[in-house]
Amino acid sequence: MCIICRKETGVPLDEQSWKWLKNSFDNNDDGAGFMYRLNNSKIRIFKGFMTWDAFKDAVMDKLDTINAKEVIFHFRIGTSGTMSQAMCHPFPICRSDSKLGQTKVKCDAALVHNGIISGYGDREFSDTHVFVRDVLTQIPYKTKAMRSLMANALHSKFMIMDSATTYMLGDFEKEEGWSATIRTNVSRMSSPSVATPTTVAGTVVRMMASTPSRPPCLPNGGRRRIS
Repeated sequence: MCIICRKETGVPLDEQSWKWLKNSFDNNDDGAGFMYRLNNSKIRIFKGFMTWDAFKDAVMDKLDTINAKEVIFHFRIGTSGTMSQAMCHPFPICRSDSKLGQTKVKCDAALVHNGIISGYGDREFSDTHVFVRDVLTQIPYKTKAMRSLMANALHSKFMIMDSATTYMLGDFEKEEGWSATIRTNVSRMSSPSVATPTTVAGTVVRMMASTPSRPPCLPNGGRRRIS
């Protein structure tokens, strides 16, 4: 399972934080990324770090900003799509495959995901990429009811950051060893729950009353490995 962690505004990365980030990358080494909110309320994404050194260098380059701001980090274990920079999280919430895969991008809202959305994703694009492109762009995810439905129907955890709010879908706990109020997903060693295509298409999509057409369910790509 991927690892998601959120650092709250004004909490600096200390020695324990760096140890946890390193451990997260070592156990989820299919690529990492992070995002934060700019002063103009746009979301800034940096992703596609396929080695620890590349990730650390990127964080260090933005360290003053990262220490001052709320930041969401993601460490990937790939289950569908290519093992590439483009398939790392976060993903901007948009319908463009090209923009979804950019390693440096500004956007209005972005998402990170932990879990498997069965029926979405193939050998090229991950389940998260396809779900964002074909579903999340079409539903009112800012409503509490829809966010609850997403988390429960998909048996997944999400964080969505937009210009004003960070939405946390699913249970997130404080990981022992982190300082202050850093929140982190701690269930990476458990077996993942898998949402079926029927659940996704039949439950989530049916709630899209204002959407003129259903997004397609794509064939599920082969799962490579899960820790």
